[in-house]
Amino acid sequence: MTTTPQSNADTLASQLLASPSIAAPALASALRRAAPMPPLTPPQVAQALIAAFKQPSIGPFSSPTPEQIATALAAAFSEPAITVFDLMQAVDGAFQTPPPPITLDELATAAVFALNARPVTAGDVAAALHRIAPAATIADVAQALVAAYAPPLVIVPIEVGTALVQAFGNHATMTAVSTALIASFPTMKANVLAATLAQVYKLGRADVAPLLEALSHLPGLDAARAAIAVRPALDLPLTDATLLAAPLAQQFGLTQAPNDVAALGVAIFSAEYKLDVAAVAFEAVFSPWNGFDYGRLASVYLRPEWPIAIRLQSDGQTVTEAAPQIRKQVPEISSSDMALVLASVFDLTNADDGVTPVAHAMKAAGYPLSETAVGMCQFFMPWTADDFGRVLQVYQ
Repeated sequence: MTTTPQSNADTLASQLLASPSIAAPALASALRRAAPMPPLTPPQVAQALIAAFKQPSIGPFSSPTPEQIATALAAAFSEPAITVFDLMQAVDGAFQTPPPPITLDELATAAVFALNARPVTAGDVAAALHRIAPAATIADVAQALVAAYAPPLVIVPIEVGTALVQAFGNHATMTAVSTALIASFPTMKANVLAATLAQVYKLGRADVAPLLEALSHLPGLDAARAAIAVRPALDLPLTDATLLAAPLAQQFGLTQAPNDVAALGVAIFSAEYKLDVAAVAFEAVFSPWNGFDYGRLASVYLRPEWPIAIRLQSDGQTVTEAAPQIRKQVPEISSSDMALVLASVFDLTNADDGVTPVAHAMKAAGYPLSETAVGMCQFFMPWTADDFGRVLQVYQ
């Protein structure tokens, strides 16, 4: 019967395993010392360990885990130290048969666990995963990294983002990495994501538009939150709002005057630009620009209801919940001003999406039908019979 290095290793492992209480790391080291030349490779040792521990006589130890095999390989191939890729490739090969094969999460976790005595970067693990499983997506690798560095270990978004770019190179587009980070860190805020992408991709002031596009995949992101996140991430000067206002208007569809002026104004105000700076930028964004448009922008900065509405929206209140509180704190607010504030702050400037929820909010704030209709027709321009019909339906 013809023998191979692998069959010899399997036989030797079974013989060594007969020793009382021998553990996987000791067995792996013994295999390396006892095997004839040429020396066994990590994949051969890993497969021999799997075969040996599956013998019926081993009992409860017959199903070694990826962590146990990885730890054994790390101990056996310590001088010189086994590379992250070689270890992960060996473990992956050992657990391919019988099915199911090892998952990327399990493979990454095993490597980080086994090599914890020496620095193992997320980039090393990501690069190895990409080489071993080239069909794995950027999101798959990001998820595996987060799983591998689960508590008590710690990994932060910038480490994952940097690792993904290192592993995937030009294929790691900003949008792909942003989507992967959002999925892997579901509670991540817009400012953290923006700062992470800016550092990973070394973005500058000319990169507002691509950064906004990458951020747009964040659930619940509106123009104000995007502006608050992007300005400091790219170190945009407070003396020129055009750098942010123009791409922000394009990304969020806030390009029509007068309906979108105050909504974009809320975003620029939230990003801490002064009124005079915002006005210069808006004159370039909205063409033609007139005194009526300026009045809407100025109201965001000067009227007391705006910061109240912005705070309530930021706290997670719905437009219907916020409207009564705004009127309670600013009882003199007119129906037209209330409609302007609600539609602009709560991203309801489009009539198709905004008329019904704004009407519900106006009703909740105590405005009668006649005042609501008058106030809303002054904001949603042009105002149609269908729009009035939807308001009427809310009050019936």
